[in-house]
Amino acid sequence: MKVTGTAPANALVQVFTVGAGGHQGETYLGAFTATAAGAFTGNVELPSGYALNRLTATATPPNTGTPVGTSEFTPDVAVTGTCSGGDLSVTKTASQTPRVDGDVVTWTVNVAWSGTTQNSAPITVTDTVGSGTFTSMSLTPASAGTVTGNVAELKAMTPGQAPVKITVTTKVAGYDGQLNKVVRKLLADRMIEYTIPEKPQSRHQKYRLTGQGRAALAKGPRGDAL
Repeated sequence: MKVTGTAPANALVQVFTVGAGGHQGETYLGAFTATAAGAFTGNVELPSGYALNRLTATATPPNTGTPVGTSEFTPDVAVTGTCSGGDLSVTKTASQTPRVDGDVVTWTVNVAWSGTTQNSAPITVTDTVGSGTFTSMSLTPASAGTVTGNVAELKAMTPGQAPVKITVTTKVAGYDGQLNKVVRKLLADRMIEYTIPEKPQSRHQKYRLTGQGRAALAKGPRGDAL
């Protein structure tokens, strides 16, 4: 939920819920710093199940001399567009597995919102590449937000909205070209295998001959026994 308002210049604004009976400052939600012109804006999320839907805030001016800035709770205000009962889910799948060094892999990240009201915005999704190279990121639909490098900023999502698909391509770290093709063919032909098959992308991964590979090696390049 976006909170906006005005306060003394450069003041620290702290936002709280209002409790039953009008008790101010029940739950701390977040803090923002006002601009030199006194404007502040930011996003907060109400506690799940919070029914009063009322907020209050304090504004503490910066200590620029004497006297030291002080603050009091503002009159509480009603708010709308809460996220109570909402559920944001993020799933990620790869276009292929196992993967070998040099492969270009497409990852699909689906962001879904199952809440009963509009969620807070923006939703920030950052895809950090491990032992590989980031190539690109895109959104479907493109109007769902913006992409900067490996960071997607999604707009507010509404009840019943189709999931937003984030497509990320990466390149697995390692060798390229002909050597990569040969390794993949040897793996496909079961001539070699991973030493850590349960973790194909482990940084400790190596390859070893299979029984079939040792038999082929013993026969020599023309199939004759050595």
